[in-house]
Parts: sequence; C-alpha cells; structure tokens
Amino acid sequence: PALERTGMPEPEVLPDARQGVQYEIEIQVSQNVTPVGDITIIQGALPDGLALEFVKDTAGAKISGIPQKTGAFSFTLNVWCLGTMVGGQILEKEYQLVVGP
Repeated sequence: PALERTGMPEPEVLPDARQGVQYEIEIQVSQNVTPVGDITIIQGALPDGLALEFVKDTAGAKISGIPQKTGAFSFTLNVWCLGTMVGGQILEKEYQLVVGP
C-alpha cells in the first residue's frame, strides 16, 4: 500500500540564527497515527556547526549547535512513521535557516 502523508511539523518557519551563537530548536510532528521512526535531511544541508538529532520515542527532532557561517541554508526534512496495522506515514518539509552576523 502507498504511504500516507502525515501532519505538518512545527514550527512552520525556523527562527533565525546568529554566527558563533548557540542555537537550538525543537521540531515536533503532529497528527501522526503511528510513532515517528526517524527524521533525516534528504536534500540540502544545515550550516557547519549545526546538527539534526532525532529524539527517539518522541515525535520530534532537535537542531542544535553553533553556526560557523552566515547565509541562507535550505534543506528538506524527511519524516517517516512506523507502520503496523496501518500504512506508515511520510512527510517531507522544506526549511530555510538564515544565519546572521
């Protein structure tokens, strides 16, 4: 069976970061029928110094670290949910993170 699309992650837009300053944001997925299995970046990249970490046993992930460069960085998150008695759900969400001086 085809994978069903799940709800949107929050926040809709990422807050801006500053070069050399600690940054941390949690991304939460809602309206998922089954538990989130993983959240990964499938296109683009985070700025150097930041990392995406899937928080196991939650419906979310965390982006944290200290950005090393200024600029606008685009990336696409892929979220997939476990499928047991129902088809697993997927979600792709494009984000842009602006790092200022």
